[in-house]
Amino acid sequence: MSKWRELKFAFINTFLAPVGIRVLRLWMSTWREEPPIGDAVAKICEEPRLIAAALHGATFCLPRLANHTKRTGRVACALASPSRDGRLEARVLHSFGIETVHGSSRSKGVAGSRGIIDAINDGRVGFIVVDGPRGPAGVPKEGIARIARLANAKVVCVSVGCSRAIRFRSWDGLFLPLPFARITYDFRILTVPPDDEGGADKLLGDIETALREDHIRLNSPLVARLQPRENHQ
Repeated sequence: MSKWRELKFAFINTFLAPVGIRVLRLWMSTWREEPPIGDAVAKICEEPRLIAAALHGATFCLPRLANHTKRTGRVACALASPSRDGRLEARVLHSFGIETVHGSSRSKGVAGSRGIIDAINDGRVGFIVVDGPRGPAGVPKEGIARIARLANAKVVCVSVGCSRAIRFRSWDGLFLPLPFARITYDFRILTVPPDDEGGADKLLGDIETALREDHIRLNSPLVARLQPRENHQ
């Protein structure tokens, strides 16, 4: 990393990030959940091993979900890259009570996801943006299925819609609900099928289908980025 990029990162991390976090926290406090999801999250959290699977474009809506898991006594734990951007992301997540471990949802082996597997086995709720960090939007990386199998965890597909939002021109369709927007969450719980029924590969397809169908049903701002599976097979 060049000296200039080091200085730029230090400035963002030291001065801009704390201000941005405060503004974002105030911004999010105005959102309204319709319907409220506290009871649904509490019921889901009765499962001993859980992974919340969401799309990268809905990232801004995940801290509220983490607040609900915390009320049940379950801490959220997310994968974060050890890169410069990953360190900044981890700082933001920590400010909202979400723990982080280094790893990658793209990992084909155990080493890249060992931390999140251990966290899930310890009772934390794993948070994974399944199409990150570079897409394609709505297409889960195979690591989520591998992690679910190794952790013997159920996968909760988290879909999000909202009444009004700022839509960013990014690959993932990232959106930020406007102040006082109505936020709607939907959940679909999946398990790893037996090997003779497709195993982890089938789970990956089920996650993609669930997230696509539920975001479309909620008329999510992400709909324009989601493509039928046959378009990328």
